[in-house]
Amino acid sequence: MIIFKAHESAVRGVASDGLNQFVISGGNDTKLKFWRFNGSQLLTTITLDAPINQLVLHKESSLLAVSLDNFYVNIIDCEMRRPIRVFGPHGNRVTDMAFNGESRWLITSSMDSIIRVWDLPLGLLVDAFRVSTPCVSLSLSPTGEFLATAHSEEVGIYLWANLSLYTPITLRPLPEDFEPVLLEMPVIRSDEEEDQEFNDLNVDSNDKVNEEINDSESLAYKSPEQLGEDLITLSSLPDSRWKNLLCLDIIKKRNKPKEVVHKPENAPFFLPTVAGLEPKFAVEDKQKNDDMDIDSHIVDKLKPISLFGELIISCNNDSNYSPVVERLKSMGQSAIDAEIRSLSTQLNGSPNLLIYFLDAMETTLKINKDFELIQSYLGLFLKIHIEDIISNDTLKTRCEQLCQTTEELWDRLSNEFNKSLCLTNYLRSAVL
Repeated sequence: MIIFKAHESAVRGVASDGLNQFVISGGNDTKLKFWRFNGSQLLTTITLDAPINQLVLHKESSLLAVSLDNFYVNIIDCEMRRPIRVFGPHGNRVTDMAFNGESRWLITSSMDSIIRVWDLPLGLLVDAFRVSTPCVSLSLSPTGEFLATAHSEEVGIYLWANLSLYTPITLRPLPEDFEPVLLEMPVIRSDEEEDQEFNDLNVDSNDKVNEEINDSESLAYKSPEQLGEDLITLSSLPDSRWKNLLCLDIIKKRNKPKEVVHKPENAPFFLPTVAGLEPKFAVEDKQKNDDMDIDSHIVDKLKPISLFGELIISCNNDSNYSPVVERLKSMGQSAIDAEIRSLSTQLNGSPNLLIYFLDAMETTLKINKDFELIQSYLGLFLKIHIEDIISNDTLKTRCEQLCQTTEELWDRLSNEFNKSLCLTNYLRSAVL
């Protein structure tokens, strides 16, 4: 047996990790020390603000709760060996502490007769209630369903049910001036009294839940469409609305039936014949209808401009192209393909609609919105109108300008991606 002096004053708490790698000791000298389990080697010393009162270790998460004589509770990360949270102050000396199974909550009791529930990720107080006599010891069940408490000058152990497991309750941070409500201590009751109390509790809890739902709906956070003007923002549309625009022809060809279903022709009641020495049946030539099809660009140019084309013209006059993008976002893939095809110079006789469409796409790119949608729309536009662009110098120049804008955005995105990847690789490989 090895005996050595670990602290300058009385030792107030000792804890060991789940793998027997180190031992933690806390003393009245405000020192929290980490020792190697096999031997007496001192690993780390943490100096706190006040003498240590009690230690409670959650072995699964390696979180250590340390209560101090100044009525505060410090949370220590045993892996990093540094403080990460400070809870308090309490109204009097902290008597006991307990973690829940997921180490999300820390429940503390103090001599001011208040039991508090602290949220570890938020670092804030989320619940508190007052009892008639101070709680001197408490323990939470592994499932978090019941809380057992022992009280000063009381000979029984009291069980408290976790209401959040039975009714939907939203735990919000309590204000600093929150005054805990005095709750009656649990007592033994008959079955009839328990049923009546349970019904009353259900009515009250339902009213509270409805109030909380109404409050949450009124206070519900709505994410803005764009967090910042300098940030490149993606749309919230699913991939099925834009990702297959370039492959739409292949999909239609694949889904097209191999043979067209023909309706059988009805035989006439009287068969027509041709006059002559030998009776012959009169057969119509079906190729006449095919020969009457006329391929004329004049007929195509007489077609009116579609509603989508009229919307583009009106938006160009107002210098506001957001309705054009919103209209495209509300369409399906086949409708988007048809509307972009309707902008062709062969149908309208002028490249103005194509130029206006490119202006709408460039304006949306410059305000950093719907980045992936604009790239998909531009890809389909180039695929459909490549011949018009090659044959028209104005369209060619406009596409070159848009290409330069897109390249600048891609360079900016590439730099940000490289920075993030570099930082991620450093954090993965660095030895902390």
